[in-house]
Amino acid sequence: DCSDDPGTLTHAENKTISGDSGHGSGVKVPTGGTFIMYGGTISGNKRTVDGGSGVFVDGGTFKMYDGSISDNKIEGGVGGGVYVTSNGTFEMRGGTISGNTAAGNSGGVCVAGGSFIMHDGTITGNTANNYGGGVFVANAKGTFKMENGTITGNKATGDGGGVYVAGSFEMSDGNITDNNAAG
Repeated sequence: DCSDDPGTLTHAENKTISGDSGHGSGVKVPTGGTFIMYGGTISGNKRTVDGGSGVFVDGGTFKMYDGSISDNKIEGGVGGGVYVTSNGTFEMRGGTISGNTAAGNSGGVCVAGGSFIMHDGTITGNTANNYGGGVFVANAKGTFKMENGTITGNKATGDGGGVYVAGSFEMSDGNITDNNAAG
């Protein structure tokens, strides 16, 4: 929403539909799809399974220039804020991913295949009940490239309060500070 009064996108809670693993996400971007966010808020979404309560990029492309992905919750999966899988791409050029929670791994961002490119923006105040409070690169097929921006104030009860990497994480600029892990 490019207007002076950007809107809020809330789906509230996952209702199980057979065969639709993205149902319950605020935004789902399947293969061939593109979602461009210039402002507004994706907030208050809740899923009970799989991943990506706020945004689920399942082979498509999500471009974030501003706005916020905040206060989303995943109860039985990963990626409270953002979940990128398959050949999906999430490109962050501004905005905030904050206050998202996961009962499992990755409160903020989970990259389980595909790529997340952070040119700018902030990932902050996210919580995971295991690994990767801010960012969790879940496997060898996932890549996170940080060119600028900040990952701060995230928390995990396991390892990787800010970032937990099981795939590829490349940082050329930016800050990763003041994150907390109990593991």
